[in-house]
Amino acid sequence: YSDAKAAAESKKKVRVTVVSFAVSFALGIFFYFFPVFSEYPIFQQLSRCSATDSLAECLSRDYAVPAFAYASAWGWVIFLDPVFFSSAFMVGPNVNMSFFAGSVFCWAIFAPAVYATGVLPAVSFSYARDVMFLWGGVAGMLIASFVALALNWRVFKGMFGEAPSWDELARCGPCRPKSSEERSKAAEAAADAAAEVDTDAPDWEPAAPEEQTPTWQWMGGFFAFTIVTYIVYLVQFGDEVTWYTLTIAIVCSIPLAYVTVQVAGQSNWNLSAVLAKASMGLVALTSASSSGLLLVGNVVSVAAGQSCDVVQTYK
Repeated sequence: YSDAKAAAESKKKVRVTVVSFAVSFALGIFFYFFPVFSEYPIFQQLSRCSATDSLAECLSRDYAVPAFAYASAWGWVIFLDPVFFSSAFMVGPNVNMSFFAGSVFCWAIFAPAVYATGVLPAVSFSYARDVMFLWGGVAGMLIASFVALALNWRVFKGMFGEAPSWDELARCGPCRPKSSEERSKAAEAAADAAAEVDTDAPDWEPAAPEEQTPTWQWMGGFFAFTIVTYIVYLVQFGDEVTWYTLTIAIVCSIPLAYVTVQVAGQSNWNLSAVLAKASMGLVALTSASSSGLLLVGNVVSVAAGQSCDVVQTYK
């Protein structure tokens, strides 16, 4: 670090991370033994039925409240897991309201209405999710993501030819510098750096030899973590993801991470979410399960996202 303030801030972040991990670990054990504190089945309680009763059994009882019984069958619970509170703080009020409105529309209006028509064979959260909502949501996000890519095509210009100028980048939404002063400083820094070395030389390398990662280290790390990924995913999620869908995800993550790094190098735009959705559509050709598709998207998103984070750290 260039100064003591940055080093102190980094140490503080490490301490907060360690404390947060310890608290999360303790809460995970607590919720494992007392799950009611993690997912409180409020509508199951209001329906006056037992947690072991099916919907038909619950409705057959004279004292049951049908409206609450149906709400419980559709999966409505109150999540008290701290991860949801922390996520809410990170994404902001607009995304939170979107999540809430979407959940109310899907599971309180649309799914019950479709079930009333007889299209859905049963009141089932998992069936309605897989048949009606998962692919519709993925398709909607994928279309929106690629529209955003099309509207910001100038970011990709430097990947296949001459790098875009500052004037071109100024017209690009997510990569627009904050002010003309920042653009001027960046242009001056680039000019000074170019004047010191011959950047057009075929053997030019921006990093000094002692700062470059040896090939055996990053290649060894890549293969080691690939093996660990196979072991963890196949052991933990063997019923949802197969070795060939996981192989497709790992192979796709390499060029997609490269694209993310290229875009992040020219802007502050992280494409990991966009590319993760695209990879889910590709793996869908293998007839993977809905949960398997989400796991595949997670592999690609993590690979691309971490690559982008490294670039942002250097910047």
